[in-house]
Amino acid sequence: MTTKLKNRTTAPPAVEIAAEPVLSVPTSTIKGIYNSQQQIIVLGDKIGGGGEGTVYDIQGQPDLVAKLYHEIPAPEKADKLMAMARLGTEGLFRISAWPVDVLRDEPNGNVIGFVMNKIGQAEEVHTLHSPKSRLKKFPDASWSFLVHVAANIARAVAALHEQGFVIGDVNPKNILVTKKATVYFLDCDSFQLTTPEKTYRCEGGFPEYTPPELQGIRIPFNEIDRQQEHDYFGLAVVIFQLLFLGRHPYSGRFLGAGEMPLETAIQQGRFAYGTDATQRQMHPPPGTLPLEAIPETIAALFRRAFLATDRPKASEWIAPLSTLTQSLQRCLLHSGHYFYETLPECPWCHIETRARIRLFNFNLVEARQYPSAFRLDEIWREIPKLQLSDPQGQHVSVLPQLWPEVIAFTKQRRIRYWIAMIYAGLGGIIAAMMGGFYAAFWLLPLILLTVRWIAGANKQRDNDSMQTLFTALFDLPNHPITKQILKRREIAENHVRELQQKLGGTKENEAYHGKFHDLEQKLEAYETLAEQRTQKLQRLETRARASALHQHLANFEIEEVPSAQINDSMKSWLRAKGIKTAAELREHELRTLGTTETEINDLLNWQRQIETDFIFDPAEAIAPATRLKIEEETEYAKLRLEHEITSGIYYLRNLKQQIETRHQQILPTLTKARQNVAEADKNLEVMIWRNSMKPITIMLLLAFFITLFVQSNHQPFLFDVVDTAVEYPPPHQPESHGIQPGEKIVVRQSFDELYQAGKERLKQNNLTGANDYFEMASSYVDAVNWKPSFADLYFDMYSTSIKLGKANGQIQQLEYLTQEYNHIEVFHVRLIILYSLLGKETEANDEAQILARQNSRLFENLKQALYQHGFVLQKTTSRN
Repeated sequence: MTTKLKNRTTAPPAVEIAAEPVLSVPTSTIKGIYNSQQQIIVLGDKIGGGGEGTVYDIQGQPDLVAKLYHEIPAPEKADKLMAMARLGTEGLFRISAWPVDVLRDEPNGNVIGFVMNKIGQAEEVHTLHSPKSRLKKFPDASWSFLVHVAANIARAVAALHEQGFVIGDVNPKNILVTKKATVYFLDCDSFQLTTPEKTYRCEGGFPEYTPPELQGIRIPFNEIDRQQEHDYFGLAVVIFQLLFLGRHPYSGRFLGAGEMPLETAIQQGRFAYGTDATQRQMHPPPGTLPLEAIPETIAALFRRAFLATDRPKASEWIAPLSTLTQSLQRCLLHSGHYFYETLPECPWCHIETRARIRLFNFNLVEARQYPSAFRLDEIWREIPKLQLSDPQGQHVSVLPQLWPEVIAFTKQRRIRYWIAMIYAGLGGIIAAMMGGFYAAFWLLPLILLTVRWIAGANKQRDNDSMQTLFTALFDLPNHPITKQILKRREIAENHVRELQQKLGGTKENEAYHGKFHDLEQKLEAYETLAEQRTQKLQRLETRARASALHQHLANFEIEEVPSAQINDSMKSWLRAKGIKTAAELREHELRTLGTTETEINDLLNWQRQIETDFIFDPAEAIAPATRLKIEEETEYAKLRLEHEITSGIYYLRNLKQQIETRHQQILPTLTKARQNVAEADKNLEVMIWRNSMKPITIMLLLAFFITLFVQSNHQPFLFDVVDTAVEYPPPHQPESHGIQPGEKIVVRQSFDELYQAGKERLKQNNLTGANDYFEMASSYVDAVNWKPSFADLYFDMYSTSIKLGKANGQIQQLEYLTQEYNHIEVFHVRLIILYSLLGKETEANDEAQILARQNSRLFENLKQALYQHGFVLQKTTSRN
């Protein structure tokens, strides 16, 4: 990327500078123009212009031009121009647009401009920076040409400095260059000039070429005496941009925090090139020439110019740059590539291949001097060899082994399971003997919980969200061995992921296949070059024949049409309509003019008769230079494709070798890492396998019913029907301890019955009894089949808990459960409602965010319920 010039300023951006006073008299009103010898100067054609003035040819003086200012210059400017004209020498005229003489509006009148030497075909130096403008304006320019231009600029600056002048505003827009690498400085009237009477300062400058000591100052440039040391900095930047194809020495990737403006980088000395650039928190931009690709003598000059105060003078650049032009070698693959002879390979090929951009054209003259080593058949045979092998690692074929601690745990779990079976049988017998079905309502669930804990079994559930406090507390994922397995598996999986990224990954594969496809397209284009050449020649002949036929028809005027076909008045009418020769006869135009059908046919027949006498000779009609241009274009395309195909093969071969070498280094370790993951998965599978509760439950029920059957043969007992109420004998205890004396409860009640019973106790101000019923009703809460009454239950239950002073303990318990069992949605619902009742809005919203991610439907239902109770939830919050 080239560095574009910012607007030229006359002072630092932070300061508003008052312009130099001028006479507001437009020079366009001037009647005569005179030189210093009072001779009249006659202006010719306008050849250029800008914001300050316009440049004209001078009649009778083809080697000179006149620059007239738009406004009459101020007296100080006029004095400066006259002083420069007096100091002009042939040496200055050869390297710059130096004033040869001043121009006045009348003899000895106001200075309105000056005369300078006319510069032939030349372009501003910055056109050499960008590949697009360079290839268009200087198609034959190679890097050798750029180095030569840089040396000539150094010579010109050295010559100006020898005369004691200071350029002040050194930048590539003020320098012209010809195709012979000759350079000229423009805007010489802005140079700083010192005479015995006065110093005429330079008033402006571009920030990109202003030295660090003048960056950010709050003093206008027209109040600063510039030094030649300031020119040294601007010259170094101009030379750097020529050698590095428009890159600015301080423009790169900033490694620190925030942005790094170019002016700040200059002020802080953040030179972006060299192996020590990271010490300045800079990195060169991608696709650029490294500093190590130029001779150390020139690199040292750049370091002095951009990192030190001892900047090299203009004369110090001449010898190293001249030596470099003699120390270049031509690339074997690209006739337009030249690089420093000590480098092992062409850096331009590398940049063009990586960036997919053409930097320099081929040199056809030099390319024809060397026989081509390109063989298309060999290239096609090379293509299959460039295919990448499968980058995937080997499949794990070794049977995963169980770890010793897992084997010990499974053995212990098996023993506990058989003990649980025995306890289940004994528990069933005891429950039956203690009171039949009434005792079973209380004893059997307690026995099941006990033996489940002993066996390490898992209660069968239809949905994980149905977990209760008791089932969650005994989940094996919390076991220390399970946590150790998960940790080791995570380490192994991260290792696998890291190795797969090193293996190549999608990015490298896409780059490879993209280049491979591009190479195939270029091969196809190469094979069609001859056909494209033939088509171009055919189109050229077609256009040439049409042009020659038009010229042939133009030789026959309408007057020559036989009067028997077209009368004289009709001929005059056609001439009036712009149809004067047979070349202008077109059927559609004749019809639009209102000509009759007979007249149209007669005119077109006359035209066709003339065409029969037309003889076309391609050799005479097509200039040899035009044919040669097509041949050269085809030859150039052939050389370019040969280079791109050859460099593409080279690039793909190197990339394939790098990838496969990386595969060979990584695959054994990757296979071992995958085996570690598989082994961890196997151990985790064994650890989280749960002994089924079905055999234990069957054992418990069989023992229970068999004992009941045996007892039924010896004594009667009451077979209670489900949902039949049994009255408790009235115990002697206060009402505030829970369920009221003598009250009826059911062996199995529905959610609504339990919830309503709790609400009745709440109306009686029996908080403990209400809380007991609410807790029993909460066991029916189902997150999948959610009902609004569930939220009402939790509001009543936790409102009661708050009154009983249990809220803090319940919050701690629920916070622990939501952290350890984050996937159990009911825990989040409870915690949200409890937080809301306690006025902890931030905590409630944070839990709501988690619930919304897990179950958006449940979140919306809960949100609606909370709103009905006077609370508002936000779906997204930020935890402080």
